[in-house]
Amino acid sequence: MELFGQFIGIFKFIYDGLYIIRKYIFSLTESFNLFIKNNPIINYPPKRKKSKSITQPKYLIKNENSSRYSSSKIILSYNNSNKNIRNRMIINNERSSFNIDNKNTLKRKKSKFAIKNTNNNIKENNEYMNKIKEYLCPDFDETDFDEVLDKDKRTFCEYFFEKFKNNQIFINTFFINEILRPKSLKFIILIITIELYFVINALFYNEEYLSELFNSNKEELFFSFVPRRFNQFMYTSAVSGIISYLVGYFFVDETKLKKIFIRNKTEELRMKYELSLLAKNIEQRFIGLILFSIFLSIICFFYISCFNIVYPYIRTEWIKSSLFILIIMQILSLLITIFETCFRFLGIKLNSKRLFNLSLWMS
Repeated sequence: MELFGQFIGIFKFIYDGLYIIRKYIFSLTESFNLFIKNNPIINYPPKRKKSKSITQPKYLIKNENSSRYSSSKIILSYNNSNKNIRNRMIINNERSSFNIDNKNTLKRKKSKFAIKNTNNNIKENNEYMNKIKEYLCPDFDETDFDEVLDKDKRTFCEYFFEKFKNNQIFINTFFINEILRPKSLKFIILIITIELYFVINALFYNEEYLSELFNSNKEELFFSFVPRRFNQFMYTSAVSGIISYLVGYFFVDETKLKKIFIRNKTEELRMKYELSLLAKNIEQRFIGLILFSIFLSIICFFYISCFNIVYPYIRTEWIKSSLFILIIMQILSLLITIFETCFRFLGIKLNSKRLFNLSLWMS
């Protein structure tokens, strides 16, 4: 099941993951160039247009022989040309009336789709332009206590929900859209997390623990394994640190893209070159994540299969304890987020830098 879920994530990423990232970087680059052109840093003087000599057409140059034509011939030619023009106008009006009716029906059908497409394009352009404005604004340092006092206007609930969504791996995987972190690859990270919880929990089952379990006379309840496995739970919690390291290594942060735009405001070619290198780096990291996840899943599959063959009677407790650790870690993450938010806003309200630094340490 785990390998099947990983293959679904891999195929989803291959289908549209890299295309969306490349389109995002290309659109930001185009919006950045438009923004710089409309708000130039250096105003260059306009180039002078070269004056072109005006020459009269040949048919307007009067020759000496042209003045010798009689007026009667000019009148006859004028009348004949008028008759021909009238006949052509009648025929063209009949044709145009037929063509206009057909064109109007086609235009009515196409106008609805054209309006939708233009509205979508305008929305996308506005979003990218807003992104560029955010990129060019000075960075807001959340670790600077004085800067947070001046600039951070978020309420307690806004800050808490923002942190809660980022810290909870299930919510972050399925409900948060991040272009540089596709959902398909975040789903692979989620599968790796679950695998590591099950495998690391199985590593701490040894013969001494199993002999004590089968020789005990105590009645076995649903949560009887909790006091026995408490020490192992502390070691298994190291999975969260492993996952955070994997996310930091395989995913590229948005700040790298932002730094490229800010660093190359006046050098368009250098900016495009660095963005192309960043796109290749993103692709290489994502391919590395896919290969690592497949390799790790194969190892975990063989280990878990051997564990269930050697210890078939402990399978139920192993599954329950692994799921229990996974749930406990999500609850612990929620509690840490609550305490972090409380200490942060207490530090801001009481103007205490120590409480603020304590919240940074908890984050």
